[in-house]
Amino acid sequence: MFIELTARNGEKVLVNINQIEGIEPAEGAGGEKALIGFSSREGIFVKESLEEIASKLALAGKLLWKY
Repeated sequence: MFIELTARNGEKVLVNINQIEGIEPAEGAGGEKALIGFSSREGIFVKESLEEIASKLALAGKLLWKY
């Protein structure tokens, strides 16, 4: 299953939710609000907030755990 997010360059990207290993808040000069981690060395910055991502994951039947 995929969710649509906005990459740092403004393009829409489809993210496979089964490959997400972590989500962290981020503040970038380009307006990024979160970092989506796929492995210990790969990830993308997106413009959606953690709350927006959690909402999209909930609609897809997945939960976002906060620590």
